[in-house]
Amino acid sequence: MRGKTLYLQFLEVEKSFPKTSRHTLAARIDLLFLSILETTMTATYQKPERKIATLEIVIGKIDTLKFLFQIAWEARCIKDGSYEILSKELHEIGRNIGGWKKSLEIKNSPAGTPGRI
Repeated sequence: MRGKTLYLQFLEVEKSFPKTSRHTLAARIDLLFLSILETTMTATYQKPERKIATLEIVIGKIDTLKFLFQIAWEARCIKDGSYEILSKELHEIGRNIGGWKKSLEIKNSPAGTPGRI
C-alpha cells in the first residue's frame, strides 16, 4: 500500500519537526494521515454503491493533508527535499484514489459512462 509507505516516510520527517510544532502541526498531520489510511481501508471492503461517497471523503482529506504539508514546509518544519518527495507522492496517491472513484462511477452508471450535464 503506497499510503502506508508514505506514512512511514512522514514518521521519519516528523522527528525533525521543531518541538513547538511537533505536538501541534505534526500531530495533526499524523492523525489525518492515519484517518486517510483507515478510510481508504474501509472503502476497499465496502459495497460498490457506498465506495464512491467514502472515496470522496478520502479525496477531501488528502487535499487537507496537502495543505498541511504546505504549511509545515512554509514554516520550515519540513526541508525542501522532504517536502518535494512527500507532496509528489501524496499527489500520486490522490490521482490513484480519484481514478478508482472514476472507474466506480463508470461501472455504476446506467449506460457505462459517467453522467454528463
